[in-house]
Amino acid sequence: MKKVLTVLFFIFLFTFPVQATITDLADVNGKGYFYDSATGYTWMDLDNFYYMNYYQVEAAISGTDYKIATLAQLNQLYASAYIGDWSTWNTIMGGSTSRNLIWGVYDMSSPTIEGWGYAYSTDGVWSTSAWDSKDAIFSDLGAWVVKTSGGGVVVPGVPEPTTMLLLGLGLMGLAGVRRKIKK
Repeated sequence: MKKVLTVLFFIFLFTFPVQATITDLADVNGKGYFYDSATGYTWMDLDNFYYMNYYQVEAAISGTDYKIATLAQLNQLYASAYIGDWSTWNTIMGGSTSRNLIWGVYDMSSPTIEGWGYAYSTDGVWSTSAWDSKDAIFSDLGAWVVKTSGGGVVVPGVPEPTTMLLLGLGLMGLAGVRRKIKK
């Protein structure tokens, strides 16, 4: 019986892999947000910034705790957002409604060049590129805007993976107690 319980325990552990989760948050004053539990960062949906160039995005978030994300922050987000689930990210992050593309500008620390972080549904990867103008405006180009400090948008409680582990251990304990009672 112990061997069976041990095998079941390990099957249980590997059935529920520990992964960072990205959670869609409620809109606040018409603006959408999502949360990356791996970093603790709150992001604004890309579609909050459609029809805006880089400078207009900067002006829109001026005076808030939000900043246009750096490439390092964007790569942290990409690590949490496995692209195999592209349609989910498109919905949560505010991807294009006219084509299968999620894209937005990021801060390259250049006075004249902006970066684009993007994923096409058919590519299966997150990618980055540079553009020679911060004046570019596209109907479905957003901006990767992040808040790395606490406060502001309320983040829902995200269940920790240890919850599943504790449940499994509890069930194993109950099985052990039941076995002792039968003897």
